[in-house]
Amino acid sequence: MILFAVMFILLLTPIVVQSYTSFRQARAYGEIIDNIIYANQLNHDVSERIEPIVWNIVAGKESFGDSGIMPLIADIRIRMIEIRNHTDSVENRGVMDISLRALAILEDYLFRLRTQVAERYPVAENERLLEEIRICIAGINDLLSEFSSGQVNEASILNQAMSQQSSRAFIINILLALVAIFVSGFAFWYISKSLARPIESLLTMSNKISEGDFSFEIALSASDEFNDLAVGMNTMSKKIELLLEQGIEEQKQLQIMEHKLLQAQIKPHFLYNTLDAIIWAAEADNVPDVVTLVASLSSFFRISLSHGIDFIPISNEIEHVKHYLVIQQIRYSDILTYEIDLDENIPDKKILKFLLQPLVENALYHGIKYTRDRGKITVSIKKEGEKLRFSVTDTGIGMTPETLETLKHNIHYGTGEQGYGLFNVNRRLKLYYGLQKGIEIKSEYKKGTEVSFTLDLSL
Repeated sequence: MILFAVMFILLLTPIVVQSYTSFRQARAYGEIIDNIIYANQLNHDVSERIEPIVWNIVAGKESFGDSGIMPLIADIRIRMIEIRNHTDSVENRGVMDISLRALAILEDYLFRLRTQVAERYPVAENERLLEEIRICIAGINDLLSEFSSGQVNEASILNQAMSQQSSRAFIINILLALVAIFVSGFAFWYISKSLARPIESLLTMSNKISEGDFSFEIALSASDEFNDLAVGMNTMSKKIELLLEQGIEEQKQLQIMEHKLLQAQIKPHFLYNTLDAIIWAAEADNVPDVVTLVASLSSFFRISLSHGIDFIPISNEIEHVKHYLVIQQIRYSDILTYEIDLDENIPDKKILKFLLQPLVENALYHGIKYTRDRGKITVSIKKEGEKLRFSVTDTGIGMTPETLETLKHNIHYGTGEQGYGLFNVNRRLKLYYGLQKGIEIKSEYKKGTEVSFTLDLSL
């Protein structure tokens, strides 16, 4: 009886301890999975339900009060608060707090929309506000996706702890089985079968994920904790693979854009035309123009290359566009004048290079050259509080409202085949600085065009 009692305690104690630990870990893992599911449901409601209702309001198909948009926002806020309160991670709670603030901003936009619809604002104003609402919705979706990603990371850490705990439990069970082999042969075989295989599969998948192989999947038929872990691991693997693919694709597109931009700065026809201008000035014994052209061309390409550095001081960016304008003014002296208008005490902080020159080139070739009169290009940098507003204005041919809208659409939603210089600058501003609006374009036919963007350099 004493031997039986000792063996019973030896066998029962690790089982009780392991079951208790597994229960706690499985419960924590289940809460994480529930948070991910609820966050995904919220993401779906934000992206699939809010925008159609707002569109119906703007289109006049529903009234603001009958649309049910505000009760939906209130329901989403309550669910966000519930998810935040069930999250142990400080970082993930912070993400959900930011989501709640973004939801408050979305609510403010909706109140503005109610006012504009009630006061019969122009359709264009409502559509612009609708676009801001869409951007805000996209931001909330990104935050919810980030929250889900954080929960996946927590699940991965918890899974590692569970794997380690299961491994230790397996070893202890083997040792105890050896001690009690004469009475527990069948129990040893059953425990080995029910624990070793799923643990080995989980460990194998963890190793595969750590090596970057996301093709491995666990297939379990038993209805137990390991099956839940397998489902969670498979889901996590697919999501991590998707996030990595998205990151790689975004970096690839950015590198392609940077390469195209560098090629655009060294266009053969620009170099050939400048060299021709140098030859013409030399043949005319115009030594000052020769010196100016050679010096400006050299400085232009020096700043363009910048030893492969992406960010340069504002003064270098101004110098870069100034050298370009000097060259073009000599070439087009009969049609082009320029002015560089700078506020005093502009901080010489570093900004992304090649932001102004494409705008000046666009103003020259698509604005000034299409007029018969002498035109002017003005490059301006103005302080607006903690922000700097960069603008390029020309007195060229300008655009009709239809042409302007087409250009804006191509810049924000096109592929860059039309208006590549503006498309490139707009895309890079969004990628590097997170600007939602990107560049802004104002134009009036036969009066001129202004292209501008604003950077907050205090961040």
